[in-house]
Amino acid sequence: MVVTVLTGTPTEFDGPDGTYEVAEAESTFLLDARGPEESFALNDALPEGAVEDANDPQVAIFEVAPDRPTGQFEVRTALTGETKVRTGKKGKGKPRTKTFEALVAQGAFV
Repeated sequence: MVVTVLTGTPTEFDGPDGTYEVAEAESTFLLDARGPEESFALNDALPEGAVEDANDPQVAIFEVAPDRPTGQFEVRTALTGETKVRTGKKGKGKPRTKTFEALVAQGAFV
């Protein structure tokens, strides 16, 4: 089964200490709790000189039995965010960058 996904990544998310700007995002795909046989960015499969899709769709290829019952397809996106916080008494110290990780999981029955 071949699934093409537009993962979409937020530019920021809320966490402890405020709003975090997304510094890194990585999506993984699961079908019935198993990873794909192969996954890649669709733009990477285009011939040289072809116009790339600005949305950068991702492709996941799963090996499934022809009589497979309906199951769960899931996209998990791990986010690493950064925010500036102040240290010291009453926040009057030097600002520093604080990171926080979050996981966004979305699913559908297929």
